[in-house]
Amino acid sequence: VRSNGKARYGQLTMLECHAYDFYPQAISVTWLLDGSEVTGDVISTEFMDNGDWSYQMHSYLELVLQRGVTVSCQVEHSGLEEPLVVQWGETR
Repeated sequence: VRSNGKARYGQLTMLECHAYDFYPQAISVTWLLDGSEVTGDVISTEFMDNGDWSYQMHSYLELVLQRGVTVSCQVEHSGLEEPLVVQWGETR
């Protein structure tokens, strides 16, 4: 999860969540604010074929960052034992 520019608290920011090299195609990418699902201001790409039987998908969240609010991207896929949750500012 990263911002597509310089992220500043109190300003409109676009955050990006990328899922790469997964198979099968079925995947769920969800944005969370303090653990609650965000449904508005989310744009996700269609699945993109990598040409090697794996796929990638990208999701974007536009929001005004607030101090003390945790923003996370949650990925659910059959290849994961449990959902992968990455908080903004972390890398995995």
